[in-house]
Amino acid sequence: MRAYQYDFSTPTAQGLSIDAFTLPKALPHVLPGAALSPLHEDLGDVARAVTVTDRFSPRHRDGDHTDARTLHLTLPVRCPDVWQQQAVTAALQHTLDFLTQDQWHLTFVPRSRLAPSSQSEQILLAHTASAVELAFSLYSGGADSTMGVTLQGLLRPAVRQVVIAATGGHLAQQQNLAFDHVSDELERRGAQRLIGVPFKTRVNRQAVGVMQGIDPDKRVPEDYSQRSRGFLFIALGAMVAASNGATALHVYENGPGAINLPYSRASIGADHTRSMHPRFLTLMQGFLEALLGQPFAIRNPHWFETKSEMARRVAEAGLAHLIPDTLSCERFNTRATGPRTEGQGVHCGACTSCLLREVSFRHARVSDSTYTSTLEDLQGDDRKWFTLMRDQAQMLHAATNGPGDAFLNLMKGFPDLRYAFDGLRLLGFMPDDTRAGLVRLYRQYASEWQSVTNTSAALPA
Repeated sequence: MRAYQYDFSTPTAQGLSIDAFTLPKALPHVLPGAALSPLHEDLGDVARAVTVTDRFSPRHRDGDHTDARTLHLTLPVRCPDVWQQQAVTAALQHTLDFLTQDQWHLTFVPRSRLAPSSQSEQILLAHTASAVELAFSLYSGGADSTMGVTLQGLLRPAVRQVVIAATGGHLAQQQNLAFDHVSDELERRGAQRLIGVPFKTRVNRQAVGVMQGIDPDKRVPEDYSQRSRGFLFIALGAMVAASNGATALHVYENGPGAINLPYSRASIGADHTRSMHPRFLTLMQGFLEALLGQPFAIRNPHWFETKSEMARRVAEAGLAHLIPDTLSCERFNTRATGPRTEGQGVHCGACTSCLLREVSFRHARVSDSTYTSTLEDLQGDDRKWFTLMRDQAQMLHAATNGPGDAFLNLMKGFPDLRYAFDGLRLLGFMPDDTRAGLVRLYRQYASEWQSVTNTSAALPA
């Protein structure tokens, strides 16, 4: 197990923890009722420091398996009396342990220097909010968050949605495109226009290198999995919501994507993201309540829906044309930085997120021509991922349609499902409803894969 130690209280590191993203100083101009307190700003700084630590602490890799790490952080905060409470520190460490499958050790110390003034942030829609009811949600520009925001706007047209985004430079253009189109359509249908609050997430690599004692001329090594990103996004969303007096944050993720069962035994643990997993959201909710000293809920209305079912609802509302504007590709950042080749789509068509997107939208009969390659073009390692996902769907079909108790069959075939079951119960779902909901969800998901793969003889064997 590799061990890493970071002291964010040193002058260089302290500058990193503050400057790594831009706090939205313009927030009160967009949300007049917002009051960003020192505790809220601490939450943003701690979340960014955690993400930097996770990103620049490579795991030991042995083939497809990666080991856990031990991560020691010293973090300067404005409100040490709150962060040093045993309930807060323990809840945060437990949350991070589950999310990244590492061992986190956090020490909070008083901030020795004043934080630099936050720079004004460019807001997606820079106009003042009207005096209407507000709802706060995360927004990635991906298919699920865009479809969720759209459906929520249609369901509650009188409520104005505040969507919080965190992105680097390559994603911003695609995010803004989807955001503008959704806002225009909601406004055209008599619903409230969206308010956007984006955070730019930049990292001072030189400062990271100084912290690690790395030669300034050498590149700082990174861990590709970056499993703590979900913590950062939810922390920023909670920071904005709480600064406006709200006690809830909405996230939008289809059930199979949120629970994210391993495609194979080799992907269990540190290699498998839990950013929207119900157990993680339960832990995150508990940490935020301990920190803020009040109830705070994280709500996902799509636990028991597939991506295809979400897409079909959007299509039935006459808004299917919004879906191709969204971005799902795991490889987009890498591909966007290189030269664009002729015929290259926004989506690679080969990563697991692209594969799920294409199968789901084909089943929902939603047109989407944004792929560089389609299911029929898969070769080499890309075919391996498709095969793993298809095999998983076949196992789910057998479990939910075979003899015996379908829920017990699911639990035997996919032991990780117990974490999702426990998380959903802790989020307020009754046991019987949770069992029935998970069986229906995975029966539907398997049926979608079976339907798509059986209609194309050109798909990989």
